[in-house]
Amino acid sequence: MPLGSLLSPTSIVNVNDLLFTAFKVLFLMGLIFYLVFSLLVLRQEEEMSSTLITPLRGVIRLFGFLHVILTIAVILFSYQYLLH
Repeated sequence: MPLGSLLSPTSIVNVNDLLFTAFKVLFLMGLIFYLVFSLLVLRQEEEMSSTLITPLRGVIRLFGFLHVILTIAVILFSYQYLLH
């Protein structure tokens, strides 16, 4: 393959599109890993609530659920924005 074809404007655009697509996919994968983390936090909160009884138990559980719900919302909005 001649060097001139590698440096043509159309091949640079294709490389940029490929790198941008790879970035978007990696970003979404990171968000999915964060979702797993938020589910683990929710699970740990449930374990803590069964072990340590406090008056703020309901509030802490509410924040755990809100964290998971907001994580899912961010993933959905990001998916809609990044891949479409």
